[in-house]
Amino acid sequence: MVAEKYKKYLLVTTLIITIFVFAAGILVGSTFDTYQTDELLLSIRQNELEAQSFLVEQQFVETFGGQCDSMISRVENVQKSIADTGRKLTLLENSRKYEGAEDFEYLKNKHLISKIQFFTLLKNFEETCGVNYDIILFFYQVNHSESITQGFSLDELADKNPDVVILSIDKDYEKEPLVSLLVVRYNVEKAPTLIINDEKIEGFTSTANIESYIN
Repeated sequence: MVAEKYKKYLLVTTLIITIFVFAAGILVGSTFDTYQTDELLLSIRQNELEAQSFLVEQQFVETFGGQCDSMISRVENVQKSIADTGRKLTLLENSRKYEGAEDFEYLKNKHLISKIQFFTLLKNFEETCGVNYDIILFFYQVNHSESITQGFSLDELADKNPDVVILSIDKDYEKEPLVSLLVVRYNVEKAPTLIINDEKIEGFTSTANIESYIN
């Protein structure tokens, strides 16, 4: 009799512990998820602030004249910030954990707009200050093996050539009209597609081949 009571007690205790651990796991996971999205939002807001400052400085030089040297360092800062945010967003996207989630889509959209804004500002800056940047637009598809491989190749390129500006764009992202404008502008039909200094290359391209297109 005592043995049976002990078994029941052990079973109930085990069940309670299991429920507690499961609930704690959900709570910790939810807290971590919130931390990740909050950190991304903070990074994106910082990117927007950097881009806005870059725009104002560019307008000042165009209106009153001045040196472009300080703007070159600002380009580097914006580029690094956007690339860092992009890596964090890609990790979440590839995990498929947030796929379709409203918060994630909002962050992805804001980051995408930041990249396109930076691309436009950079093009204007080239004209304003007479400088030339190697700019690569990387049109990819989510969860597409060849696009993922191309991304690794571009990471390798970025490590070897930190001055090259690489901006990745989900070519099928329908929630932001700016993507459609770029897809039509460069006649992007498949992924991966690279636009290197306005020259289009379709399909996977090795790091060595990409380097032959940059200045």
